[in-house]
Amino acid sequence: MSTEEAWVESVWNGTVQLYSNPAVQDLCLALQDEEGVCIPTLFCVCFAAVAGLLPPRERIRSLIAGYDPARLEIATIRAQRRAARPPDGHISGKQVYEELKKHELIAERALMAALSAQLYREARPDLYTHVADDRAVHILLGDGPKPGAPALFQLLLAIRPLVRRPA
Repeated sequence: MSTEEAWVESVWNGTVQLYSNPAVQDLCLALQDEEGVCIPTLFCVCFAAVAGLLPPRERIRSLIAGYDPARLEIATIRAQRRAARPPDGHISGKQVYEELKKHELIAERALMAALSAQLYREARPDLYTHVADDRAVHILLGDGPKPGAPALFQLLLAIRPLVRRPA
C-alpha cells in the first residue's frame, strides 16, 4: 500500500471512528443542515488541516468545486433517503430506506477517497502553520460570519488524536 493509499484509508477509518460518537454526529448534522457543509468534504479538509497537508487556500477551493457533481449526487441520494424514511415502528419501506442509505455511504466514501488523495498529492507541508484549523474553517464556511465555526473547531479538536502525518 502506498503512502497516499494509507493516508486515504486513514482518513476514512478516522471518519468512521469519529462519526460513531453521537456528539460528533450532532455536530455534523448541525453543520450539514444549518450551514450547508458537505460532511465528506469537511472530514477530508479537516484531516488534511490537522496533518499539515493543506495546499494553498485558492487551490483547495477549486479542488472542492471540482467535486460539485459528486456532492450533488450525495445530496440527492440523502434527500431521497430522508423522504423514504418510514415512520417509527413501521417496517414497510425500511428496505428502500436502507438501500438508499447504503448508496449514500458508497458515494460519500468515493468522494472522500478521491478528494483526500488529491489533497495529499497537492499538499505543501512547508506552508503549514499553526493556523491550519482557522484556514479549514474559512475554507469550509467562507469568509463571512461563521455561526458554525465553534462546531467545526470542536470537530477539529476531536480529529487531532487520530491523525498521524504521513512520512
